[in-house]
Amino acid sequence: MALAEASPPPSDAASDPLLDSLSRQVSALRGPWLGPLPELVLLPEPELRARALEELRGQLPAAVQRAQAHLLWRLGLVPADFDWLPALERALRGRLEAFYVSAPPRLLVERALSGRARRRAIAHELVHALQDQRHALSRRLAYVPDGWDAGGALHTLAEGDALAVVAALGLADPPQSSGDAFGSAGESTESAPSADTPGVLTRSLAAPYLDGAVVVDRLTSSGGFAAVDARFRDPPASSHELLHPDGLAQGGAAQARLPRGTAPGPGWQLTYTDVLGEQAWRSVLEEWVSPGEAQEFAADWLADRVSMFEQAGVTALRWELRSSAAARAGVLGARLRAGLGLPAGDWACGAHRDTGVVAVLVRGARLVIASLDASGAERASCRDLERWLAAD
Repeated sequence: MALAEASPPPSDAASDPLLDSLSRQVSALRGPWLGPLPELVLLPEPELRARALEELRGQLPAAVQRAQAHLLWRLGLVPADFDWLPALERALRGRLEAFYVSAPPRLLVERALSGRARRRAIAHELVHALQDQRHALSRRLAYVPDGWDAGGALHTLAEGDALAVVAALGLADPPQSSGDAFGSAGESTESAPSADTPGVLTRSLAAPYLDGAVVVDRLTSSGGFAAVDARFRDPPASSHELLHPDGLAQGGAAQARLPRGTAPGPGWQLTYTDVLGEQAWRSVLEEWVSPGEAQEFAADWLADRVSMFEQAGVTALRWELRSSAAARAGVLGARLRAGLGLPAGDWACGAHRDTGVVAVLVRGARLVIASLDASGAERASCRDLERWLAAD
């Protein structure tokens, strides 16, 4: 691909010849640099991984990590002692190549990379650095309450942009087998879960790359990289909006906003609530259905809300989802009941495999997954769950 002449980086740009060359190529595709180039820092793989986890620890509040781990545990997708950061450390081991940090701007790259692999990793992260300069990406990706789904959509757009630039520069890896890898630079891993990496974690890590590649290909096919910049300026409110812009434009079901759920009773404290969105829902569904079915079911997402309440060592959790088609909710309810080992019926409740009780409720296009986790069976009964959901 012929590249237009790029404006040189500001005069205090780093002097590394490879960084300078790639920065000009990235700029030719994605616009001029608005500030100094990030510093290039080469690190051994264990240190690179440790720095990545340090960044993640600072970005995602511990309460959010704990609540989401609890949700995955109650869905039967991870063990009771699942902890996000150690699980991520294992998932990234031997697979993390590079990442970008904004304060101060740096590209952290695995020292052992050479040749094409190093060029690919640096180019990918340079795109993120340019996104940060032009669209304040780091600030906008910072976690905010109720912002999980919107932040995930923006992250997906950013990764798709970086993959597209790497491909335009002729640095992309050859096509992988179906579902075989994600990310061509910074972060990559196989989709098949290892013994110590739950499948839902692997799928969640892969989703922004797989979805982003499709989204940005669609945008650039119709409007080039200018269309990608326009989407950064007018970001999607949800992963559903990002993935289905044509359906929304043609009068598809409008996205709803579910209120925060009612507490199980007096004295309960709301400790977490958020909208997880279509992309996260699909990653969960793939535990019980094929990827094609999960994509089809998740595309009917209309709204969701997960809320966690705590009182005196008892945890109450509910994840409510709304579908645009009641028939879909019924089918999904059946799949979830089977996955959780629950009996048939629009209301199904039973013992969780570890402790407490878990239930699935289907009412029209409304699907609710609820759980009570407590050490004493008398404090975690199906009757308690039924009363809670009936009051909401």
